[in-house]
Amino acid sequence: MSDGTGSWHSTAKKAFAGAKDFKDIVGVIWREGRDLFDYYQHYTTLSSVITKIGERHWWLSRSDSERLNDGQESQKFGVRRYYRRTYQTSFVYGSSESAALWGMYAPGNPFALRITIPGNAIRNWVEELKHKSIHSKNNVDHPIDEVDFKDIIYAAVGFTDQNKTRLDRKRHNILHWSGESTSEIPDLEKEIKNDECSGWLKDYEWRHENESRLCVRIKKAIGAKSMWIPISAELLESMSFTFSPWLDKSYESQVEDIISTVYKRLLDKKDLNLSSKFHRSVLQGALRLSYGVHNV
Repeated sequence: MSDGTGSWHSTAKKAFAGAKDFKDIVGVIWREGRDLFDYYQHYTTLSSVITKIGERHWWLSRSDSERLNDGQESQKFGVRRYYRRTYQTSFVYGSSESAALWGMYAPGNPFALRITIPGNAIRNWVEELKHKSIHSKNNVDHPIDEVDFKDIIYAAVGFTDQNKTRLDRKRHNILHWSGESTSEIPDLEKEIKNDECSGWLKDYEWRHENESRLCVRIKKAIGAKSMWIPISAELLESMSFTFSPWLDKSYESQVEDIISTVYKRLLDKKDLNLSSKFHRSVLQGALRLSYGVHNV
């Protein structure tokens, strides 16, 4: 059974681990025409899925938004002004479920969902977006300056502009991707401030996310906190869904019916059989997030 990583993955991991400088890393992970993983995942909720399908809109958050889970990414990596005109959405590469991400994005929610999308559909969507516009809430079109889809690289590196105290732990100037870490990279604290790092690096402590990101950059910042892009027909039809680990089996058919109804109305196919799109979480009934209960 495939883990959704692709045949190129083992070669890329070795090249990444053996890279000696930042340019080598870029050549492995961010090179033009690079391979994509077989599958990508997006953890969300039933209401968000209904919006995506029914309106064919995918909402993106501005890259320096306070709604994003990393409060210092835009301050630490790349160039701050690029974040103000960049909008993003995140995916997880591979096909395996993540208990950590269920817990992070929809803790305890029986109406959480995991969207699975094939890598080829992602690639074609990104190519289509290069010829589209991004839209603000009042549906005003904004020309796209740049659009890309890349894996996040995780960096164990400190702030260059902060005085360190005895409580600050040493950062070892290494990079991490897909379970592999580099050896120490000279001048990494300077390299992470380059333009090309804006939107594509996070701290090492987020490495469990295995994140790939779609970033859409407009020519001029407009202050909007979120924007939407159109969902391609291929992407829409290729999506499949994993039910929440907190969803009782007795409600699975109801969630399936809700999503199927939206699909059928959009595609105008009343007899469309969508049963193959739905899957039960392998963690159903097993994921307990009991806050306030501690090991003793």
